Amino acid sequence: MKLRTKIQLLASVVVVVFVSLTNVSVYLFYENQSFQSEAERVLNQTDAMSQAVSTVPYDELILVNVIQSYIPSEGMIRLINQDEESFHTFTTDESFSSISTSFTNSQTAQTLTTDDQERYVIASKPLIWEDGEIVTLQVVERLYGLEENMALLRYILIVASIIAILPAVVGGFLLAAVIVKPVQRLSETMVHVEAEGNFQKLNEQNVTKDELGQLTVAFNKMMERLHRQFKQQEQFVSDASHELRTPLTVIDGYAKLLLRRDIDRSSPLFKESLLAISDETKQMQHLTEQLLILAKDDEQLHVEKTTFFVEQLLEEVTDRFQVATNRSIKQISQRSSQTVYADREKVKQVLYILVDNALKYSEGEVEFVVDRKKDTVYVRVRDYGVGIDEQEVAYIFDRFYQIDAGRNRQATGVGLGLSIAKKLIEAQQATIFVESKQGTSTTFTIGLQAGEDCESDE
Repeated sequence: MKLRTKIQLLASVVVVVFVSLTNVSVYLFYENQSFQSEAERVLNQTDAMSQAVSTVPYDELILVNVIQSYIPSEGMIRLINQDEESFHTFTTDESFSSISTSFTNSQTAQTLTTDDQERYVIASKPLIWEDGEIVTLQVVERLYGLEENMALLRYILIVASIIAILPAVVGGFLLAAVIVKPVQRLSETMVHVEAEGNFQKLNEQNVTKDELGQLTVAFNKMMERLHRQFKQQEQFVSDASHELRTPLTVIDGYAKLLLRRDIDRSSPLFKESLLAISDETKQMQHLTEQLLILAKDDEQLHVEKTTFFVEQLLEEVTDRFQVATNRSIKQISQRSSQTVYADREKVKQVLYILVDNALKYSEGEVEFVVDRKKDTVYVRVRDYGVGIDEQEVAYIFDRFYQIDAGRNRQATGVGLGLSIAKKLIEAQQATIFVESKQGTSTTFTIGLQAGEDCESDE
């Protein structure tokens, strides 16, 4: 069943049920009130009759005349003794006599529906008879007028229900069209995307601000993201193939050179070939390891968070690079003994990447700056080199993206370091971003979760 049909059917059923329940409730309420009103009317008539009977001297002829003056056009009046026997009956139709007699010494009024669906009101009132005996004065009246009114009410409610349901069905059809149209457009677009392999977006003109409009906007954002990721994947495969092709070509060339010539192992050419093969193999191995890291999902990185002092980790990184490069790395901490809750080895790997870049693209001092805001510890790696152009900052974490080599002609690499750094940081639900002023400085900032034993800033 189509969604439009379901909405139409559901809307129609809801309206039919609501209208039906409403009309049935109105009918039953009116019927109950009408019965009570008729019963009260007949009871008042019975009370008036009893008073009239009690005010006249006892004489059977006079009594008969008084009682007959109160007989309903469709009813019966009778007197019932304590043995529940009727000793005086006055009726316009002998069929009323079939109604069972009932003695009562209290004033009552009730309604009766026969098997033929005829409705009666029976009102009873006790009287003291001439010999002191208590008898029951009973008045029975057939409710012809009420039946006619109830039949008319049923007809009116049925017509009103039809009049109310028809617009509701039409409204359900229009509502289904309004709701289903954008969903149908979305479905058709998705089928087209699957069939054609493109990333078509929905038209956002005249988009409403309701959930359907939000669905359109969300779909377009998803298409845009998928298209961007698809392009990045194509670029990634292309760049990876290109980067792997170069060392493989060098290795193949030197290997063929060694095979073609009978070269003495002690000759410079032999050593040069082996060194070239070794260097290119290491380069390719390093590139492959980086690609494998980028290819892993966050769950496959096996993040193992622990609480550790960030200053101690920075000292290890500082000692490692100062010995290897003989460059100055300064550590600045706003507060002492800062701890973080993160994967220590992965944070260390990220710091290696950031410090290595800082040393490549600057000649002066590199700084570590540590501070904290609320539950986040920020570690900043700052260099005072040539900086990054504002237009390039947005792409700095993209795979294989390399800034103009003019910044540092000695800088080497394939542009995967910062992509790996971002992946390792985001796998820990942490943050990394860059701020740079061209010709002045560049600062990479890592935001890590503070350790439990740290005091929060107020």
